[in-house]
Amino acid sequence: MAYIPLQSKISLINKYIQLNILRNKGEAMHVDMPENEIFNAIIEDLKAYNETPEDTSSITIAAVIDALKAYKGQQDEINFHMNALRHSLEKVQEHTDEQVSLDTIIKNLESL
Repeated sequence: MAYIPLQSKISLINKYIQLNILRNKGEAMHVDMPENEIFNAIIEDLKAYNETPEDTSSITIAAVIDALKAYKGQQDEINFHMNALRHSLEKVQEHTDEQVSLDTIIKNLESL
């Protein structure tokens, strides 16, 4: 995404607020907080961040790559444990399939 200057973002939010107020013929409310307060908080956050084009060019993705590698390692470990569990469940199923069920024993005893 291309760099958008802070003032453009603030201007766009202010125009949205004005249109919303006109559309609703008064101050619009959002659940329990006026939308204007929400947008004012967003504007203050943007001003505090005060991004510049230089900031966006200096962002590295090394931290993201490291986090993804750690996540992949966790996934591989979980898959290993899931495969072991599936194998154990298959063994239990084979063992129970070889046994006579209690229902069969009860029916045979009743028939005697």
